[in-house]
Amino acid sequence: SRAFYFGGLVSLVFAVSLIIINPTTQPAKGNYKLHAIDVGQADSWFFQTPNGTGVLIDGGGQPVGNFDVGEHVVSPVLWELGFRTIDLIVATHADADHMEGLLAVADNFDVKEIYLKIPDQPPPLLKKLLHLARMENIKISTFSEREVRDFEEFSISFFAPPDKPFRGKDSSNNNSAIARFSFPNGSFLITGDSEIPALSRVARIYGNRLRSKILMTPHHGSKDALYLPFLEAVSPQIALAGVGKRNIFGFPHHSVKTKYAQQGIKLLRTDESGMISILFDSDK
Repeated sequence: SRAFYFGGLVSLVFAVSLIIINPTTQPAKGNYKLHAIDVGQADSWFFQTPNGTGVLIDGGGQPVGNFDVGEHVVSPVLWELGFRTIDLIVATHADADHMEGLLAVADNFDVKEIYLKIPDQPPPLLKKLLHLARMENIKISTFSEREVRDFEEFSISFFAPPDKPFRGKDSSNNNSAIARFSFPNGSFLITGDSEIPALSRVARIYGNRLRSKILMTPHHGSKDALYLPFLEAVSPQIALAGVGKRNIFGFPHHSVKTKYAQQGIKLLRTDESGMISILFDSDK
């Protein structure tokens, strides 16, 4: 099995059954595709199935400023990919750099369903999304720990947030969804902004059930989200990081880059490669 990553003049080969392509190259039909949309210091991922189902995981956003990343980045990317309907949106948590862009997507597309967790005291941004969903007649569903949801072409297994949510400092981050998308020839794990308390918990409880070919790097590569037993449980070949160029946080942290390299994990970053698209090779 081979995998190719075309970023600038770089060509790398991995022993995994997927192909990483430049998004300007039209992927072959009949394959699963995963896109890391370049939304700066934020997260937005898009998953396509062979039959044309589209799943958007987070929508990016700007904690400060007036630039609408959902309107000016995420929506144009989805249109360019040929989508006018989004079958499912998964919101990992309600931080602006993950949820804000979903507002424009919900307004611009025929969204069938939004999957999220509603805390006891929803923050203003989440309230706004819920209100828009009601106005647009979008189905709202909530996920829970240990839930497995089966679709025709893939399934989602949720490992977090816990039924008894984290409280106090960084609780929003640690109450992010951690979920595994699995399909016949691949898998990936979403993590939102989960940090060590959440990562250590799922590693202890679920172990190798977390194993996935691709890992969405927890909390953009923060050192507070680096936990070796979690990495060993997931055992990914590739990690994707949604980070902005020269971001003030220094993400991904040098300790994360070092540890991933030691573990043999290829770290791909939107600040270096722009939008990253992965084509899972169904022939392997």
